[in-house]
Amino acid sequence: MKTKLVIFGITGDLAKRKLLPALEQIVERKVFDDLEIVGVSRRNVSASDVVGHKLQSVTSVYCMDLANKDDYVGLADYLGSSENQQLVFYLSVPPLATAQITELLGLAKINGTNTKILLEKPSGVDYKSAKD
Repeated sequence: MKTKLVIFGITGDLAKRKLLPALEQIVERKVFDDLEIVGVSRRNVSASDVVGHKLQSVTSVYCMDLANKDDYVGLADYLGSSENQQLVFYLSVPPLATAQITELLGLAKINGTNTKILLEKPSGVDYKSAKD
């Protein structure tokens, strides 16, 4: 079964330092037979701007406004649909963006039995920052 790993926040610090190096090891060890990575970014970047050489052949980047429902419909079209694929949404975004993204994914009908959502940890708000 093809796996499409859709990473919201692929240009962020945690993705660069932790997630992408781990994915390089997974691809290098051929853990998945058929893995495609789709990075979601708010700014127009290419896969070569974001990932290392090992991931470039399996990665593309989709630029969108995370608050625009129509952009999620465009993402659904970009991802396509197939009974033989699973979609894994990895949310490497600030906690306040998580609810909005999951709601808009649902409104765009990007959900189903082969769809999963992974949330980046830590999930929460720093109390000191929240007071300021």
